[in-house]
Amino acid sequence: MFCLTSRRPIHEVVRATVRGLPLCRTRSKSSSARAPDQISTSLWYLHSLERYQTEKPYHINLPASALPEEAQSNEESVECRDITITNLRGREHEFSLDGNGFQVFGSDGEASSDGGKMLHSSLSYENYHSTKTIREKYYPAVAAFLRDTLGAETVVPFTHDVRRREVEFPRLPRGIGSAPQPVQGVHVDMTPRWAEERIRMIMPELARSVVKKRWQVLNVWRPLFGPLQDWPLALCDYGSIDPHADLIASDNIYTHLVTETYNVFHRPYHRWYYLRDMNPDEVLVFKTYDSKADGSNARVCPHAAFEDPTTPPGARLRESIECLVFVVYPEVLSPEEDQVSITPNLTCSFLSDT
Repeated sequence: MFCLTSRRPIHEVVRATVRGLPLCRTRSKSSSARAPDQISTSLWYLHSLERYQTEKPYHINLPASALPEEAQSNEESVECRDITITNLRGREHEFSLDGNGFQVFGSDGEASSDGGKMLHSSLSYENYHSTKTIREKYYPAVAAFLRDTLGAETVVPFTHDVRRREVEFPRLPRGIGSAPQPVQGVHVDMTPRWAEERIRMIMPELARSVVKKRWQVLNVWRPLFGPLQDWPLALCDYGSIDPHADLIASDNIYTHLVTETYNVFHRPYHRWYYLRDMNPDEVLVFKTYDSKADGSNARVCPHAAFEDPTTPPGARLRESIECLVFVVYPEVLSPEEDQVSITPNLTCSFLSDT
């Protein structure tokens, strides 16, 4: 495994060259043979630079003409090649939300397969173009699925993205596509600080009432068709990361607000997984945040889209939906567990597990 750097924001990595070497390998078109249980590919991480000890990574989401390119972001990405990603197919039962930070639902033979079928049947393919219809029909189905599956007492979907890869991706600059594109940079969708702030912004009464209970922000992810073979989603096992050393809070700056996500530094010990040939009645659920902080459970799940070198020629371009969901459980946390505060420094260190 080796890494090549690129002076580009982590969410805007594109095909380019450094010293004449390709930063992204192109997949071979000579064979349509499907992958073995493990594949080798590239993932993009934030470059581990000394300046991030005192300077918080950021990206300003304004048109390129609004400010100089060098001022738009201080994020520098690094492509790490020969990353092993293991297929979950046939091993789904070995992985869980609390144990690994992610879980597969809806696979054949699983007791939870009805949940995946319910989500798939809740909306026709054509209706995924309508934000209004997604909110009216898909959100209630997601809420019912998680309530029944996880035993949650309150489930509130609050935002979503429908991603439709365009042929030009990943050459497209950030924000140029007609729809959101896959995200190559390894990341976590929210930091604990931003998760808490977001919930207070959109559901202030609910946020106050559940402050002592265990709550999570979960990502519910599905393809819109199957089998998905183009730019699938890779998930990193929480048990293979060091949250204190591997994660760094980063600002995404818009005209109306500033959001905060985690970028991730590369480590050779990270373990990566994906579900090969995923179908629309199968669901990946993974953690964006978990308020339980006693060290007994996974709290986040780094993830990224990747180019599968075994994708058959002519495979249909990826289309997927991801929904972020606020989930509250009956479990009341002890004072030691409850709402550990964020260290207010430039790098916004991860919540303590103690």
